[in-house]
Amino acid sequence: MIIYKDMTKDYADGPWKYIDFQKYIPKDLQPDCIFGCCISSRVKDFSDFKYKILLENEEPNAYFINHPDYIDETNEKKWDKIITLCPYTTKWINNKYKNNRRIYAGWYPIEPDIYPINTTYDYDVCYAGSMPNAQCELHKTIDIISQYKYAYINFTGDGRSNFKNITSEKKLEIISKSKITIAYNLLFPTRGSHNLNYPDNEAFSHNDEFVVPQYKWRIAESMMCKSLILVRKDYWNLIENFYKPDEDFIYFSSLKDLKLKMDNILSNFDNYKHIIESAYNKTKNLYNTERFCKDIIINTLNILKEDNK
Repeated sequence: MIIYKDMTKDYADGPWKYIDFQKYIPKDLQPDCIFGCCISSRVKDFSDFKYKILLENEEPNAYFINHPDYIDETNEKKWDKIITLCPYTTKWINNKYKNNRRIYAGWYPIEPDIYPINTTYDYDVCYAGSMPNAQCELHKTIDIISQYKYAYINFTGDGRSNFKNITSEKKLEIISKSKITIAYNLLFPTRGSHNLNYPDNEAFSHNDEFVVPQYKWRIAESMMCKSLILVRKDYWNLIENFYKPDEDFIYFSSLKDLKLKMDNILSNFDNYKHIIESAYNKTKNLYNTERFCKDIIINTLNILKEDNK
């Protein structure tokens, strides 16, 4: 199997730079199969290969921004199977085109050895990510964490950030030195600018509140850095497909609840260390690249080969 990884269009702190799929998938396993990851792969022409598998991680956001590479079915048809991270878009597209081209995996693979682990902490709380618009709840979340000893890693120019446009390595170091990491498995479309008219896609079932689900890569990387994850409870709760609340992470249901739980955790941090350890061990053992290659990529290839008999 040939691995195609072109990161020219990917995010600066995206996961794929660390992931070595070829380490676990020998080229001679199926040399007439191409596996593409990263945003650039979707539009490439690999028609010379007998089997074509794509890992898709830009959904459902690609649809509400009307990205032409997604709206056009031509790119969809270039691939025999598409491994996805959004269960709702998977179901919607398969129903739309009346096939089973898409296979839901849902989780990002991690390379366990790259993550720093610290036994001392420099920050009470950390948030890493973009700031989509001033109307979303996330904007107020930053106001709350800035009342603490905080690290706000931002790549989109928010003036409140104290760590702007840093390297991925520096980002992981900061997360590993933070007792708490805040996570939202949500996207926040901009009112009046984005297309949310996809009534058959459950990801767009709460358009009136301008929120769309997307499981974040930063969940796994924060757990591997042994930072306690506080996750915003939402309508979809995709994290529960992989982790258990109060065992691997803590939910907060509102901004008021966030502050109450942060205060309690910081005052009794030792009482939460078992959650950090559970999340770390589960991520390391279950959601690593080796398992992703064997259980998802190679299994998808086997499905294709069976279909072609």
